[in-house]
Amino acid sequence: MLPILGCKIISKLTYRCGFSDVALEWAGETEEGGVDGWKFVGSPMTFDNGSIYPETECYCSGDCVPYGARNVSACKFGAPAFVSFPHFYLAHESYKASITGMCPNETHQFVLKMEPVSVEILYLI
Repeated sequence: MLPILGCKIISKLTYRCGFSDVALEWAGETEEGGVDGWKFVGSPMTFDNGSIYPETECYCSGDCVPYGARNVSACKFGAPAFVSFPHFYLAHESYKASITGMCPNETHQFVLKMEPVSVEILYLI
């Protein structure tokens, strides 16, 4: 558990068009460049659309695509735009099956490390 927050999920990361909940899981305490911090990672819930976690069904607006990608077309004036982890890591198998050379693995994991007092980002990839 997070020492101060007492929860396992951090949310409200900013997209260019506003706020959207992005669930990241607590992955423990960490150190980056000699500074202690907290580590969060992307999980299957991050880009789910209600297929796995019913509470995320609100992200299935317009054309509902298989879990693992989020439709952000509204942020792009209606132009088709979607976000996901690289190589559709943790996404529905249909993405990998549809694209030659797609090899999702742990190297494509989203990682956020932050200093717990100032909430400054120490590492983001």
